[in-house]
Amino acid sequence: MPTIDNVATTAIGWGQTSDDNAGIVNELNYVTVTTISNAECQLTYSNTIFDTMICVAGNYNEGPCRGDSGSPLLLTLNHHHWTVGVASFISSNGCESTDPSGYTRILPYVDWIKTTAEIV
Repeated sequence: MPTIDNVATTAIGWGQTSDDNAGIVNELNYVTVTTISNAECQLTYSNTIFDTMICVAGNYNEGPCRGDSGSPLLLTLNHHHWTVGVASFISSNGCESTDPSGYTRILPYVDWIKTTAEIV
């Protein structure tokens, strides 16, 4: 499976912008986050990180937060935006920590998505 380690990506979502916020925000937010290797992510989460995941570096409140589950992680190549992940988890220490956050990789599920969504 191709890796996208140490690559700038864009996290998008309607979730909280800090651990203090009570609810979601009124406008769509986005931030640039850097992917990290699964080996680096495993330093924080041990054997709960699999090849079907992408982790992004924790940078205080820059990244996914509560309410962002299911939001896309985009990779921009040659002016095209590719969804490479779907927001899956944040650290139990909150979204303002420096712990990595995780996404489910899209690539392993492309055939299932096409079949389920009946994309032609």
